[in-house]
Amino acid sequence: MIEHIGIEARLVWALLTGEGKNCLEEGGSPYAYEALEMLEARELFNLMGRIRETLAARGIKADEDRSGEPTIVHISKKYDIRIGGIELPLQPLLKTIFIFFLRHPEGICLKDRANYADEISSIYAVISPETSETVRIQRMERLLSPLDNSFSEKLTNLNKRLKEILGKEQSPLYKVQGSNGHPRRIPLSTIYVEWE
Repeated sequence: MIEHIGIEARLVWALLTGEGKNCLEEGGSPYAYEALEMLEARELFNLMGRIRETLAARGIKADEDRSGEPTIVHISKKYDIRIGGIELPLQPLLKTIFIFFLRHPEGICLKDRANYADEISSIYAVISPETSETVRIQRMERLLSPLDNSFSEKLTNLNKRLKEILGKEQSPLYKVQGSNGHPRRIPLSTIYVEWE
């Protein structure tokens, strides 16, 4: 009954409800198990964050090794990107590609990118509204053309920038990954992406 519930979830529940040891053992209340199953991962990490803040306020230093733990990606209406409160300083076309892949967690084959021309163009228009329509059309034509390497180059540059900004340990969760002929995608679960 309790095996499928992670230890972190049980510990958070024990701390918040005062059920203590009962929450960690088979004899805990059925209500605790139901509630734990309903907690989404994002809510759990938010709760854990609040517990860390409370401990810090009381002068207790919590273990901060969170290298394997995903951080929430927050996307504003204007497509500003913040990861863990840090804004990603990306060039408009790199940001456009990142947003596009976040919107398609199922993945997209590069050869099919022209099928998404309107979507990619509309993302770019929001990100770079000062760019003239003529320049925007030219950039989109290059980006979407199967005869131009622009999209692949931007994808490589995006992944390189993410590694520079987020570091070697954290960046693989946010990079666009996949091999030729197969869908490319960002492996980060959608529960870690917040859209305004």
